[in-house]
Amino acid sequence: MCPDNSQSTSKCSTGTVQRLATNGFIKIIRRPGFWLIFLVMVLITLPYYHEVFKHPTFISDLISALGLERHAFERILYLAPIVWSSIIFGRNGAFIVATIALACMLPRAVFVSATPSDAIFESVAVFIVGIVMSVTIDSLRKERKRRTLLTTLNQTSSDLSQSLDLNQVLRSSIDSVIGAMNIDAAMVFLLDEQAGALILAAYQGISENLEQQISHFKVGEGFNGQVAQTGEALYVEDVSKEVHYTTKAVEEEGIRSQLILPLKSKGNVVGTLCIASHSHRQFQPDEIELVTAVCNQMATNIENARLFEKEIQTAKRLATSERRLRLLFENASDAIWVNDLSGNIKIANEATAKLTGYSVEELVNMNARDFLPDEERKSAVQIRGRLLGNEPLDELYEKRLVKKDGAEAIVKVASNLNVENGRPTGFQNIARDVTADKRAEEVLKRSEWELSQIIGESSIPTIVINDKHIVTHWNRSCENLTGVPASEVVGTSKQGLAFYSEARPIMADLIVDNATETEIDRYYHDKYSKSGLIEEAYEAEDFFPHLGDHGKWLFFTAAPLRDDDGNIYGAIETLQDITERKEADEALKKMQANLVYYLQQITKAQEDERQRIARELHDETIQDLVVLSRQLDELVTSAKGLPEEDKSLLESLWQQTNNIMNGVRRLSQDLRPPTLDRLGLVPALEWLASNVSQGSGIEIEVKTRGNARRFSAEVELLLFRIVQEALSNVWKHSKATSAEVMVDFDDKNTRITIKDNGQGFDLPTSVGDLPGAGKLGLAGIQERANLLRGSVKIASEPGKGTKIGIEVPV
Repeated sequence: MCPDNSQSTSKCSTGTVQRLATNGFIKIIRRPGFWLIFLVMVLITLPYYHEVFKHPTFISDLISALGLERHAFERILYLAPIVWSSIIFGRNGAFIVATIALACMLPRAVFVSATPSDAIFESVAVFIVGIVMSVTIDSLRKERKRRTLLTTLNQTSSDLSQSLDLNQVLRSSIDSVIGAMNIDAAMVFLLDEQAGALILAAYQGISENLEQQISHFKVGEGFNGQVAQTGEALYVEDVSKEVHYTTKAVEEEGIRSQLILPLKSKGNVVGTLCIASHSHRQFQPDEIELVTAVCNQMATNIENARLFEKEIQTAKRLATSERRLRLLFENASDAIWVNDLSGNIKIANEATAKLTGYSVEELVNMNARDFLPDEERKSAVQIRGRLLGNEPLDELYEKRLVKKDGAEAIVKVASNLNVENGRPTGFQNIARDVTADKRAEEVLKRSEWELSQIIGESSIPTIVINDKHIVTHWNRSCENLTGVPASEVVGTSKQGLAFYSEARPIMADLIVDNATETEIDRYYHDKYSKSGLIEEAYEAEDFFPHLGDHGKWLFFTAAPLRDDDGNIYGAIETLQDITERKEADEALKKMQANLVYYLQQITKAQEDERQRIARELHDETIQDLVVLSRQLDELVTSAKGLPEEDKSLLESLWQQTNNIMNGVRRLSQDLRPPTLDRLGLVPALEWLASNVSQGSGIEIEVKTRGNARRFSAEVELLLFRIVQEALSNVWKHSKATSAEVMVDFDDKNTRITIKDNGQGFDLPTSVGDLPGAGKLGLAGIQERANLLRGSVKIASEPGKGTKIGIEVPV
């Protein structure tokens, strides 16, 4: 059955009701008392209808001998099973048996009895008497049980109210419920609201295995979880048939019936109580009423116990806090003392003793005014008045104290009013010695003033910012350079607007932020570099179109300002107007470009003139010499009868003509080697090396690397002249026995290296000193390399030969 009363509501589905009814009937017929009552009813009914069943009449004779009317006696016997069923099955069972007994008596009374009216009256009387007796017995039993339950409830309430120990409360509750309800097991689950779970807090009558299985579960899970979620009681007739909610451990435990009730305190569920039986068990309304009352008492005591535990924990934390505060008070580095309204010191820590020079024992017998110079006492009275007027002191105030040895100390003080029961009792004071800081601050102020004077009068434009990017110095020279007065930028972070059209950091800002080179490059690209003079400083130059009438070129250097601990507290930036220098540099680059152009034109004119002379020598002079040589040869051959002296003279003239012709031919080739125009640079260099080697006796080798390629005629001619000049120097000055020409081709540059094993020489300090040192050939090599936008490297030492490297872009 599903119990239902005013204190608790059980949840049962329609299927559950039908199943419980069937199970209840089966349970009744399984009880021995049912069959005993049935047997008694049969034994009474058979003699009652002896005329029908023809059974022996000795029973009737026995009853007559007792002076009773037989059928009236048999009707009275029906009271026995009625009363018995009342005792076993309650008033409902008694009513059913009484009804059956009436049904057994009435047929005889109506159809068989000689006096039907008397028989019917007796039958109804037996029915009514049986019902009255059953009701009386059931009432007496219930009253006795109710008194027992009330006694148990009172005892439970008394036991629970006498303890605030949560474990003791739960154990006593379980003992009382088990004793009063005569059940096999009981469990109490407490709700953990933060975890949203039920925790098994106390139990009795279950195994350790089941305890581990049901130690905790989420709200909403299982029977107890449902009760915790809904706040309504739940009765389960047979847990083994609730497959969705029953665990294997519960089945192994042999639990059958369960009654789960919520533990509520102030309308909130704080846990559940589950009572269980190993056999099928139905709970009467008064039993559920008792358990509900116990649950209410338990919930109240659980809350009280929890509050008590919280109070204990609060007290422990308070005690711990007091100990910590005491330790903080005693070990604080700041001076702390408390004085009453008159200034008498009540308590002071060791830091106060250290600050004043008095011991703690001496301080307790002193007045706070004893520390103050006369000029400080007036302000102390003002502070006292503000505190008593409930005017808080939001900021620390500064005081001068007189120590025991007469020395003065400067302290920063924080004072608060102590109030007890709504009345002021004294003042709490915390002080820190700032004497050294104040003196350092004065020194710093004096240093800053001196720095301001130095920076302000400096002819170098200078900017100083602090670690907050606030401008602290902007000297007069900086005003003149930028046209921005110091009054507009000092105390602000607008320094960037003096140089740029929009707000952006200057170099000093980046230094303060300890910016990386990547961040610096974001603003200055390839215009900056690390300072070679100042560590951690950066320098750069840039054009600022907003400065002056036509813009200005500035060179600027920024460096960090660090304190004694190495922390950056600011940055200083100096600026230099290099506009005139940049303009001079630009003018020089125009001049240099013109010189290069003129040099190119002169070189071109020289090469053109060489080419013209070489052509004229080849086309005219050499041809004329060839004709003259042939004529002389014919004259010598055809002339007969000439004296031998004349003939020898003509042969000598012919030989001289051939020598002159060969010399002119070599001169023509030197002026413009035809191989260079026809075959390119490398063959021309090989021809040149061969000629120099034949003329000088020096072994010269030409080598190449990479893929050889042709250049424009002008480039090939200049490279040829460079190597020609270098080999000429080897022939004339080096006294070398061997030399090498290496031509290296790659994708970006062409490199030509000429080296020898000659006597070498001392190099001047710079290439510009070559002409002055008489090294005109090397100077010519440098000039030709410049025309090709290339570079020349010369390495030489006395006794170690010479190496000349030329590198030109492709």
